[in-house]
Amino acid sequence: MTKSVLLIGCGAIGREIIDKLATETEICVNQILVRLGKKGSVSRDVSGDIQVISSINEVEPVPDFVMECASHQAVAEFGPYFLSRGIDFGIISIGALSDPNLLEQLEVAARNGGSQLVIVPGAIGGIDSLAAASVENLEEVIYTSRKPPLSWKGSTADKSYDLTKIDKPTIIFQGSAGVAAQLYPKMPTWLQPLL
Repeated sequence: MTKSVLLIGCGAIGREIIDKLATETEICVNQILVRLGKKGSVSRDVSGDIQVISSINEVEPVPDFVMECASHQAVAEFGPYFLSRGIDFGIISIGALSDPNLLEQLEVAARNGGSQLVIVPGAIGGIDSLAAASVENLEEVIYTSRKPPLSWKGSTADKSYDLTKIDKPTIIFQGSAGVAAQLYPKMPTWLQPLL
């Protein structure tokens, strides 16, 4: 029997998942949940076999698995809902887990629903390597990300820096991964049209 997947969001990652599963016979994406304003464009871009919806009330049939590829907000909004109903929930936006209250809500929902929260390797480059290295008493990891200045447009950095005038390497943020996830929960605005 084919397992059904509901995607939340359909940007570059969601489309990659659809493409990868297109030839699978045991699992398929049969629904995509997107914001109301995205429903028409996503419907035109995906196979007619995939139903595009914009409300949780339209989810039918109940999926076997839900894969979030949208945002921290989507994890918070939909994770507890599906987990509490016994549906395993995968997340790409793992920075959402830096919110201890949300993490606790997800854990309680999974426990009550008898479901699993699945953190997908690859959401952050090397997270699977870090997990493997953790068995060796890994104590600290330093992660450095370099981006063009204007890629920070619309982020917290945009409030503190004149991004149009940065012409040399500049540290925008230095701190813990948890704080980074709280301050920079969204991707830069130049990537958002891809979603």
